[in-house]
Amino acid sequence: MTEEDRTGADLANLVRGVVGELTKRVQDIDNNYRAEAEKMGQLYIVR
Repeated sequence: MTEEDRTGADLANLVRGVVGELTKRVQDIDNNYRAEAEKMGQLYIVR
């Protein structure tokens, strides 16, 4: 494996980790929004 291959693999792993973390945070925000909307008796509409 060349240095470029290792760098590419490292970058791919980093991107996967970042995307995974962002996905988790967006899901947390969505879950919090749903919970608050339910508390207020509002209808949560999924688009």
